[in-house]
Amino acid sequence: MLFFPGAEFTLYNTNTDGSIGSPRAVRIAGVDGKIRIYGLQPGTYILRETNPPPGYISLPRDFVIVVGSDYITTIDGQPMSLQDPIDVVNYIIVQDAGSLTIGKIVAGNGGNPSKQFAFTITFENAPETYPYIGDGVPSGTISSGDTIYLAHDQNITILNLPSGATYTVVEADYSADGYITTYTGNIGTIVGGEAQVAEFTNTRDIGSLTISKTVAGNGGDPQKQFAFTVTFVNAPYEYPYVGSGGAGDGTIESGDTIFLGHGQSITINGLPKDATYTVVEADYSADGYITTYTGDTGTIVVDQTQIAAFTNTREIGSLTISKTVAGNGGDPQKQFAFTVTFVNAPYEYPYVGSGGAPDGTIESGDTIYLGHGQSITINGLPKDAAYTVVEADYSADGYITTYTGDSGTIVVDQTQIAAFTNTREIGSLTISKTVAGNGGDPQKQFAFTVTFVNAPYEYPYVGSGGAGDGTIESGDTIFLGHGQSITINGLPKDAAYTVVEADYSADGYITTYTGDSGTIVVDQTQIAAFTNTREIGSLTISKTVAGNGGDPQKQFAFTVTFVNAPYEYPYVGSGGAPDGTIESGDTIYLSHGQSITINDLPKDATYTVVEADYSADGYITTYTGDTGTIVVDQTQIAAFTNTREIGSLTISKTVAGNGGDPQKQFAFTVTFVNAPYEYPYVGSGGAPDGTIESGDTIYLSHGQSITITGLPKDATYTVVEADYSADGYITTYTGDSGTIVVDQTQIAAFTNTREIGSLTISKTVAGNGGDPAKIFTFTITFEGAPYTYPYVGSGGVADGTITSGDTINLTHGQSITINDLPKDATYTVVEADYSADGYIAIYTGDTGTIVVDETVVAAFTNIREIGTLSISKSVTGNGGDPQKLFAFTVTFENAPYIYPYIGYGGASNGTITSGDTIFLAHGQSITIHDLPKDAVYTVVEADYSAEGYITTYSGDTGTIVVDDARVALFTNTREIGSLTIRKTVAGNGGDLTKAFAFTVTFVNAPYTYPYVGSGGAADGIITSGDTIYLRHGQSITIHDLPKDAAYTVVEADYSSDGYITTYTGNTGTIVVDDTRLAAFTNTRQLGSLTIKKTVAGDLADQNRYFTFMVEFETNEVYHYHGSKTGSIRSGQSVLLKHGEYIIIEDILVGTTYKVTELEANQGGYSTSYTGAVGSIDLQGVIAAFVNRRSSIPQTGDDGVARMGEIGLMISAPLFLVLSGLYGFLQTKKRKQPLK
Repeated sequence: MLFFPGAEFTLYNTNTDGSIGSPRAVRIAGVDGKIRIYGLQPGTYILRETNPPPGYISLPRDFVIVVGSDYITTIDGQPMSLQDPIDVVNYIIVQDAGSLTIGKIVAGNGGNPSKQFAFTITFENAPETYPYIGDGVPSGTISSGDTIYLAHDQNITILNLPSGATYTVVEADYSADGYITTYTGNIGTIVGGEAQVAEFTNTRDIGSLTISKTVAGNGGDPQKQFAFTVTFVNAPYEYPYVGSGGAGDGTIESGDTIFLGHGQSITINGLPKDATYTVVEADYSADGYITTYTGDTGTIVVDQTQIAAFTNTREIGSLTISKTVAGNGGDPQKQFAFTVTFVNAPYEYPYVGSGGAPDGTIESGDTIYLGHGQSITINGLPKDAAYTVVEADYSADGYITTYTGDSGTIVVDQTQIAAFTNTREIGSLTISKTVAGNGGDPQKQFAFTVTFVNAPYEYPYVGSGGAGDGTIESGDTIFLGHGQSITINGLPKDAAYTVVEADYSADGYITTYTGDSGTIVVDQTQIAAFTNTREIGSLTISKTVAGNGGDPQKQFAFTVTFVNAPYEYPYVGSGGAPDGTIESGDTIYLSHGQSITINDLPKDATYTVVEADYSADGYITTYTGDTGTIVVDQTQIAAFTNTREIGSLTISKTVAGNGGDPQKQFAFTVTFVNAPYEYPYVGSGGAPDGTIESGDTIYLSHGQSITITGLPKDATYTVVEADYSADGYITTYTGDSGTIVVDQTQIAAFTNTREIGSLTISKTVAGNGGDPAKIFTFTITFEGAPYTYPYVGSGGVADGTITSGDTINLTHGQSITINDLPKDATYTVVEADYSADGYIAIYTGDTGTIVVDETVVAAFTNIREIGTLSISKSVTGNGGDPQKLFAFTVTFENAPYIYPYIGYGGASNGTITSGDTIFLAHGQSITIHDLPKDAVYTVVEADYSAEGYITTYSGDTGTIVVDDARVALFTNTREIGSLTIRKTVAGNGGDLTKAFAFTVTFVNAPYTYPYVGSGGAADGIITSGDTIYLRHGQSITIHDLPKDAAYTVVEADYSSDGYITTYTGNTGTIVVDDTRLAAFTNTRQLGSLTIKKTVAGDLADQNRYFTFMVEFETNEVYHYHGSKTGSIRSGQSVLLKHGEYIIIEDILVGTTYKVTELEANQGGYSTSYTGAVGSIDLQGVIAAFVNRRSSIPQTGDDGVARMGEIGLMISAPLFLVLSGLYGFLQTKKRKQPLK
């Protein structure tokens, strides 16, 4: 067996509660694998492996050692035996690996120590499957995302987790089960050689809740089940309950409803501590119960039972409703309706009927029916309930209602009484009809409308004199003839009546009456008597036609209107007129010698007869008796006479003058007053016959006329000829208006005279720039010549026609002559404006007046003179680009057209307009032709200063001169330089592959510039503000930077990486043909830390390992070598024994450190050291530790009452063996690590 030294064990005292106390002894296993502890007295101790052997990891496990009074020793309750050792497992440390222990504690009076709690473990940077050792649970393996289950006092330890891996342990949520979870170490980072611990404690405390029911009061029902809704906060599960007093057992969750009767209760158990509850009983106030309660809300307390006690009290009384019918008109069989409403009594209640009324149930708002001598008694009404009994309104039936006790409050054990009495008394009404007068119709039925107040029902009536029996209600209409009547019976006392007969005055009846309104009196008959009287007469209407123009066959219209005679009346025709009927507003037709007589018109009716107006036909109307009043037994007469006389009108046309057209048709409009119809006319001189009415137009030419006949006497006429002055005609006339005379012909004579002349328009083009082929446009306008006129062209112009406002086109040497223009017409000739083309226009005769038989002339001459403009470009300077195209904007004043130009030096030909832009390179120019004399030009070059160009120019503005070439010269000069940015990395810690960032900004260099990389740096482009990256030995050179541009190069700050930066030329100004240099050097120095261990003294154990914890101001990982190799970061430890050392490399110079020996001055050693605290320098620093242990007298070797040695033997599992007198622990090497 191979023994493995270096395991450290600490023996602790225990506190009175059994927990770990102060350390008593520390032992390190020697080369033989043994530790010895002397002088242990009887008692309880805890032994813990506080540091495993080098290269191994220990499990967080404590061994409880009990030394009895007889010095018999047990470990974890088992007798210690060298032959039956207890396993203590250590795993070989995988390089830079650590472990994670997850433990579970269940606490609280409601905690379930057997409950399995779920934990999900996730890792980052730990992708493998890892072994774990179970304490109270089986061992196994686990991967990120797996779930394990632990009960009270169980734990697992996950091994071989890589250093730097992060972990998260999440326990499932058991708050719903009432557990409160606390934890430590649930999130962390694995540290090589260390054990991380995640501890979870779940605490659960519970209490109870009792809900009880008591029913009280004389009306309380002990069998009634009452509903309770129970809600919890922070108690979301089902909980068991135990019933009492006959209530059953069951389970309940928040929101459930339970039912309890009198004397019953339930007790709900297992409710979590601090859960709040609310118990709400359903509302039974509608049943008359008053509910009182205590403890209906509260909070659960551990080991206590909360009590929610509810008491419901109910007391009742009764209500009797009775009916009495009185009065001679009262109906003892009639059922009267009663509506009963309750307040605080919302349910159905039983009632008992009396006097023939049935039994039943009633609820608030129901209606019951009672007759004379009947009543009901409603039982079970809750105390203090309010009631109202309302009888339907029977006043319309003549009943007067009196009552007592119709509203009140229910009293316990008493019966409230609501008594109602209805009284009714009646009388009658007779309505009679009498018809009188010679025109009265004894067969005619007259309508009567009868209305009642306080008598809203139907009532029977008896007819007399042939009138039938029937029923009537207020608002009905009855019909009675002469000598008839009805008597209406059963009308209620004091009811008011009104009898209204329809209006028959339109039929000629005059109505008189008595008793048409009144009040019904008991046992009496009221009488409403009506008499209608009617008398009639006649009206005759006659027609006579007179005069030489009168038409005896013509039908004349008469409109007849009546007042107080609204019906149709018969009439008899005479002289060929037919019989018929007529009513007010009707129209009849009569011709010469005819008449009608209208009969049966009522006495005193008034009439009006109106004949239609025939004055337009030339008739004059006279009449007598056209209005009047009808008289009994007399005939009124309305007589009408119409007289008519006529004459003629002749209209003639004469055309005169050298320009007159004898074939031209001239239009005449003829209007009449008092002659509104069509009239015939006869044509002469070739004019046709026809008819004409006022406003018509006729057409006559030279020598033609028409004669219009049949025009009525005294009609006036007007003849208007259309206006032909626009054609050059002057019109004269006689008799154009007048009055028609009987048997005479009026004459309207018209003469038109016309005279004409001509106009010539000519064009001449002059000047060196004049274009004889150019078309010039002329607009001609006339006044007094509104028509189209012919013209003859000359010099190549075609013939044509022209109207005022038309446009013609002429070139050099052309003209037109416009003919047939009317005498005295005025003209204006306007040539279009060609000044924009450089033409100056002069003219004569552009306006004037046409003269008979003469030709007036408008002559136009256009003169044009031109010059040229040249624009040239020169590019100079070492940075000037001879291929670059420069933009020029050219603007003109008084030269608004497109002008041709010719390019030179490679510039192309083209055209240009004011505002256009052209492009020229070095040595190029253009010459713009045909620019008008005195035109002003401006040439503006685009701004290229941003590209480093300085522009000089001459002749950029000026005026065009005839036959002279103006010149605009532009010269652009550009000078440039370069900038190189170089990077050097120095120092033993400098990273030659690290890319350093540089931000470059320019002033007066706003464009993108190319750069060339060196030393492995790539080529590219850069703009002010861009960032580039350079490594050691690399540089870039930025080209084409404009002269005098300022630059600034700023390197990012790398001092946090330990670099010190020096630089030159980081700012400056660009110089022509020179390359500026911005050089940057970054220096980084590293040092080392050496830790040495020396163990001295005669009792020193030079094989014992001591733990050294190293702390740095940063958390970087450093590598070490020496007696052992590995990696370490701030806060981690390393084990060294006598003569061993490690050198930690690559620490930034200036980094502060601290080395602490964790076992300093322990176990009998005195510790001294040098260099344990300081900062790293370039040469490296040394932290040297010396532990000395001298001889110390031992006690207990005399054999008196001493405990033996404790031996530890560590192997592939680690075995811990203890005995009462002697024990040993040995270590043997593991053949291979556990992965």
